[in-house]
Amino acid sequence: MHLDVFKNRILPLKDQLFRFAMRILNDTNETEDILQDAMLKIWSKRVEWEHIDNIEGYCYRMVKNLVWDRIQSKDYQNESYEVHMHDKFDVENPFSTLIQEEQIKFIHKLINELPEPQRSAMQLRDIEGLPYIEIAEILDTSESQVKNHLFRGRKRIKQLFEEIYNYEQS
Repeated sequence: MHLDVFKNRILPLKDQLFRFAMRILNDTNETEDILQDAMLKIWSKRVEWEHIDNIEGYCYRMVKNLVWDRIQSKDYQNESYEVHMHDKFDVENPFSTLIQEEQIKFIHKLINELPEPQRSAMQLRDIEGLPYIEIAEILDTSESQVKNHLFRGRKRIKQLFEEIYNYEQS
């Protein structure tokens, strides 16, 4: 029973959990260590699974807590925000591709400058596609606060992007 739950519900989350931790740590080795630790801790608490309503949220929260513990112990700086937006563009020529790649790099840079709750909320909602309620559980906050973080983060990125873009046009 426990092995089936682990194989069918937890292991498929491995890549999403990795991206989530990697976005914060920006270190592949540290992220792999965190993920391994998380999987071991999750497995060791398998007796509690039947009492957990949202096992996916539980996994994200476990990874988040381990990441924050690591950050506090090593005083990490958050420098990267890994998104795969290039797949969303329909490009017709190399020039368009180049422009879009540069815009994406710039947006990544802007996202990295956001306060942490906004970065995490954007990662979980816009990249991982999680619902607000799960994000709230993972970030240990309310749904309205998650929406607030998303609104402010998106607004700030749009504002900075437009300022730079309009400056270059004039």
